[in-house]
Amino acid sequence: MLEKYGFETFVLDIYCFINKDKGVFLCLYVDDIIVAVLTKALIVQTKKKFVKVFEMKELDELYRYLNCWIDCNWKERFIYISQGDFVTKSLEKYGYNGFYPVQTL
Repeated sequence: MLEKYGFETFVLDIYCFINKDKGVFLCLYVDDIIVAVLTKALIVQTKKKFVKVFEMKELDELYRYLNCWIDCNWKERFIYISQGDFVTKSLEKYGYNGFYPVQTL
């Protein structure tokens, strides 16, 4: 289906797709999709194509996905992904919640 729009499977992950010509990256999980592009205008173009085929709901910019916190800084052009909550819950689950973090290189 996505091949019709110029997408191919990204490396070996069958849930991620890329359109190299347009610079659009899609990641699917159950009924959620993440669209990552170089410009905000390209997001609008991509949504226009997919709204004709899929039932979609606009959820705005991504902040949390699969228990990860996501910080997109458009000005500095970086994406920061944190699994801090997962790590904290895992430490508590296994009785290691009394430890303190140590800075590493």
